[in-house]
Amino acid sequence: MTVRTVPEYQAAVCSLKLLWGQFKRSTFTVGDMESLIGKLGRIGQAFWPIYHRMPHMYSSVTYTLQENASFLMSTSRRFRALMKQAKAASVPAIEEDEREINVAIGEVDRQTHNCNRE
Repeated sequence: MTVRTVPEYQAAVCSLKLLWGQFKRSTFTVGDMESLIGKLGRIGQAFWPIYHRMPHMYSSVTYTLQENASFLMSTSRRFRALMKQAKAASVPAIEEDEREINVAIGEVDRQTHNCNRE
């Protein structure tokens, strides 16, 4: 039995233009890299050697998320306020407080992942 990926899917992966060895690109945005990791994970089901690159990609995304958070912390007042709200007491007294904390945590994550900094 032959297993392969659909040509349209291969074209979608190649359109990301982030395959490091082939395109020699060293900068990326988190969203592009997360998209590439997801697509390569799917291709890895048919071509297992691709999984040897995945840990390096995961560590690059982790490092970049940390850098994005520190960049946003130093440049955005709103991000700092959200971080302060997200780090509020872990046992809120009121359900509304808990909801506000969850919203703040979600917004912090969204801003960190959607930062367009390369």
